[in-house]
Amino acid sequence: MGKKSVKLTTAVTAAVLLSSSVMAQDVATAADAGQIDGQEDKQVKGTAEKKKAAPVSLDEAKENLNIAKEQEEKTASEEKQASEAYEAAKKEESEAAQAAAEAVAKAEEAKKEAEQAFQEAVAEAEKAEAKAQDTFDQKQVEQMQAAVNTQEKSQAYTDSQELSKEAQEYLEEVQEKVTVTEEEVQQKQEALEASQADLTEKEGAVQEAQENLEQINGQISSSEAAIETAKANIVKAQEAKAQAEQDIVEAQAALEQATAVYEQAEAEAAEGSPEYKAALEKVEQAKAALSEAQAVQAEKQAALDTANAVLAQAQSAAESAQTDVDQAQKEIEIAQAEGAVAAAQESLAAAVQTEQQAQSVLNSAQSELNAAQTVKDQKDAVLNQKTQEKANAEAALEKAKQEKTAAEQAEAASKETLQEAQKAKTAAENSVASAQTAKNSADTQAEAARKQVEEKQAAVDAAQKAYDEAKKASDNAEAQIAKGSFGFFEEMGAEEALDILNNAPLKEYTEQGNEKDATSLENMKAALEWIKECNELRENHQCADLKVSDSLMAIAQSNTNASGNYIGHTGQFQVGGENLAWGSGSYDPFYGWYTEEKEDYETTGNPDNSGHYFNIIQEGFVYTGFAVNQYSVRYGAAYGQVFNWENYSEQYNDNAMTLEDYTNRFMKYYDGLMNAPQIAEEAAKKLEEAKNALASAQTTYEAAQKKAAEAATVLRQKQQANTQAARKVTSAQNEVKAAEQTTAQKVAAVTSASAKVTSVSQAVQSAKAEVNAAQRTLSDKQQAYQTAKASQEQAAQKKEEQETNLKQKRQAYRALAGKEIGETNAETAAAHLQTAQRNYQTVSAVLRTANEKLSTAKTEAESKETDLKSAQSVTAAKEADLTQAEKARDEIEAVVAADLAEKRQAVEDCKVDLQTAQQDKTDAETDIQTNTEAQKDAESQLTSLRENKPEAEAAVAVAEEARKESEGKVEEAQKIYQDAVDAITPLREAKAAYNTALSEEAKAKENYEKAVEDEAKAVQAVADAKAALEQAEAKKAEADKLSLTEAMKTPIEGANFSYLNAYVDEIKLAEKQVEEIEAVYEEKKAVLAEAKKTYDQAKLAYAEAVVDLADAQESYDQFMKTSTEQNGENVQQTEKVQKEEKTDTEERITVKTGDSAEPALYATAGMGALAAALAAWKKKHS
Repeated sequence: MGKKSVKLTTAVTAAVLLSSSVMAQDVATAADAGQIDGQEDKQVKGTAEKKKAAPVSLDEAKENLNIAKEQEEKTASEEKQASEAYEAAKKEESEAAQAAAEAVAKAEEAKKEAEQAFQEAVAEAEKAEAKAQDTFDQKQVEQMQAAVNTQEKSQAYTDSQELSKEAQEYLEEVQEKVTVTEEEVQQKQEALEASQADLTEKEGAVQEAQENLEQINGQISSSEAAIETAKANIVKAQEAKAQAEQDIVEAQAALEQATAVYEQAEAEAAEGSPEYKAALEKVEQAKAALSEAQAVQAEKQAALDTANAVLAQAQSAAESAQTDVDQAQKEIEIAQAEGAVAAAQESLAAAVQTEQQAQSVLNSAQSELNAAQTVKDQKDAVLNQKTQEKANAEAALEKAKQEKTAAEQAEAASKETLQEAQKAKTAAENSVASAQTAKNSADTQAEAARKQVEEKQAAVDAAQKAYDEAKKASDNAEAQIAKGSFGFFEEMGAEEALDILNNAPLKEYTEQGNEKDATSLENMKAALEWIKECNELRENHQCADLKVSDSLMAIAQSNTNASGNYIGHTGQFQVGGENLAWGSGSYDPFYGWYTEEKEDYETTGNPDNSGHYFNIIQEGFVYTGFAVNQYSVRYGAAYGQVFNWENYSEQYNDNAMTLEDYTNRFMKYYDGLMNAPQIAEEAAKKLEEAKNALASAQTTYEAAQKKAAEAATVLRQKQQANTQAARKVTSAQNEVKAAEQTTAQKVAAVTSASAKVTSVSQAVQSAKAEVNAAQRTLSDKQQAYQTAKASQEQAAQKKEEQETNLKQKRQAYRALAGKEIGETNAETAAAHLQTAQRNYQTVSAVLRTANEKLSTAKTEAESKETDLKSAQSVTAAKEADLTQAEKARDEIEAVVAADLAEKRQAVEDCKVDLQTAQQDKTDAETDIQTNTEAQKDAESQLTSLRENKPEAEAAVAVAEEARKESEGKVEEAQKIYQDAVDAITPLREAKAAYNTALSEEAKAKENYEKAVEDEAKAVQAVADAKAALEQAEAKKAEADKLSLTEAMKTPIEGANFSYLNAYVDEIKLAEKQVEEIEAVYEEKKAVLAEAKKTYDQAKLAYAEAVVDLADAQESYDQFMKTSTEQNGENVQQTEKVQKEEKTDTEERITVKTGDSAEPALYATAGMGALAAALAAWKKKHS
């Protein structure tokens, strides 16, 4: 190195050291900057003073160089120690700074959580108060509803008691009239059921006997048919047998003849030509030789096939093994590519994780920045609002004070007026009370007398009307009863029904006045009972009850009267359906219509025989009419029921009603006619008694009226005076009340306005503090966001580089594997590579073995092919010999016996014909035997069946006779049972009505008691809701006073919000921790500054030593050069020594400091930011 090189090295070294020191100093605090500058000046000055004079000789230069090297080593060691101490102090200061930052963040978070908790407490109190108010209002409404419900249930209970009493009285009346007991009805029902069960059993016996007879008849027919079939088959088989026997005779003869002809021709040919006989023998010999040669060839061919198969297998195995080796080599390459992909994936994953972490930090910083900006905007808006509210509140307070004073003065004046009015009202009220007592007594007596007159007059009117109606009914009762339903329809105004009866096509069968006619009142009454039974049956199928109309009742009566003679449907009127039945007077038509047909349908599933049953249960039928008469020409009684749909022949459905309503209407008419004479006599007596009572009541009423009028006059006078006094009191009270309310409102307004002013003033101060705090937080978040953004951009770039690398590795894998790589990792890729390598070794060994086997198989196949060719040559020679022998035979045969082959074929054809005929005979004999046996079996069965048939016919007759006898018993038992049911039905209905009334009464009582209980609960609920509302209002008032600022000074008392003290404690604890950690941080910062100072001094000292070493080396080099030139020493030896010295010097002056400018810059910048954050926090919490 020359002089210029040494100087250049020295300059670079000094620049590096200076750069490191200056960059560190640039980021130091302002307080430290001046101190460092002063130190540099002092150090530079010291360096100039310590600089030695130039050496004057080589030895002195050498000594100076050695001293400089020692000084360089010493300062380098000191600089290293100072650097390590500085780095340790810097790390401790950074950790303390981080702890301080975390403490500040924790303190801020504690305050935010406390503010949120305070706000939520107020919001929850407001919500609870509103909810309590809603509940109180709802409970008041529910209390009023409960009171109304109690009143309704009380009235319903009273009504049900009256109905129960009426039902009981009616039951007692019916009990006196009905003589049949339930036990007797039960006995008759059991007797009926027993007879019905017997009839069912007898009918089953008839059916069983009939089915047995029908089965025998069917079997007889089947046996007869089987006999005829067997006979016909036997005849056919016998004919076939005869034909086959004839064919056998003919075929046997033909065969014998053809054989004889052939044998004779063959013998003649052989006898007449020794050459032909020799030719035949040669053919046989050639055939035997050929067969032997072919057997040898086949053996050789099989051996060759086996060898070829082994060869093909070996060839395939070798090819497969070669394919496996190629594939295994490729798998190794693919596994290596997979490893490269896995490595790239790991690098990318690390980059992605770093980028995600950086992005997460950035997102968090962005969110915090946005949140801080939002909070700042909100705080600004709140401050503006609170400022305006404060101005409004102060103006409102002043106005409220003025209005309060005026209201208090008006209230005092109104109270004086009220006292005077109340005195006058008291005197007037005493006078009215006395007059009212006299008036009430007179009115009570007059009202009682008036009600008596009204009641008596109403009794006379009712008695007169009842008498007139009863007298008229009595006079016309017999004639009206004789009119039957005609009279009923006339009374009801049923014109359509009358027209039906009077103008029916078969009206001649209706006999008005005949007791047995369907129009008689008794039969019409009975018909309504049958409709009741029909509706009960429909209930079993969830069908609605049928309604009854006058027109359909008239149609049923007309049709039934006609059908009693006609025994069938008349078709007089277009209705939806009709059921008809005929039987004795006690017969139940629904037994046949419903019970029997229902059973038949459920048994057979065939609806064709169950039309009456489906009419009864059809949901579409809405209306009905029923009739019964007692002069059926064949059975004694006829029953008819018609049905109709909603929109079919609608004129017949007019004025239809429920069966109960229709029955009540009919029975009212019926009872009125049957009891008409007695009713008229009793009505006359009641009319006379009512008139006498009316006259007496009128006299009493007139006297009471006069007395009441006099008392009323006195009362009116007193009331007028009292009214005037009351009006004055009321007016005065209203004025006082209004004045008091006005005063209270004004006082409350002043209080409220004053509190409002205080509240909004505090809110303004709080809002200002919150705005300042929000601004400080926003500034901190902006700085944090910029730092996070820079880190994220750097991480994103690194991720893109790794993505590109992974893409390239995947493309390389796809080029090898021919597909996209799936999920993998380094461990999996390594396992795949290891597996691929082991597989390659395995398949290589397999390939070597396969090639060896292939070579062996080729040799064996070639040997077998040679053997086969030799055998084929022998076979070809033998085939030629046979061909030559056959040719010679054929030439001789053509000359000696040209037709010998034809005769030989004729013999073969005859043999086939004989075999066919023999088989036909065997088949025919089999058919004969089979059909003969079938005929014998059928004849035996037929004989047995014909013997059993008379007995089955007798059983049917006996069973039918028993059924008829049982049927008569059922009809008799049915009539007896029905009479008992009819007799006891009124009692049953009365009991049912009474039980229903009792049930309704119990239910009404239960409902009433529950209503009373519910009302009590509702009253209690109102009280509870009111208490809850008062509690919520108190809590709301307490919540309105909450203040975090005050809570920091004085703990919150009371159970409702004392839990908020925990948040305050957290704030205080966090602030204390900030102060403690800040003290630690200040301590570490001071230590760092001292270490920095020592480190800077060490670097400057080291820089001086480096400069001195460079100068000493330069001087030494100069003296060495001069000495060499003067003394003529070995130039090469001198240059070697000089080079070694230079190398040592250059190594020494190379920068050895551990200071990194960029990290130092970032670290110091971070410390500056922390210092700013701490300063801001202190200012905020001071």
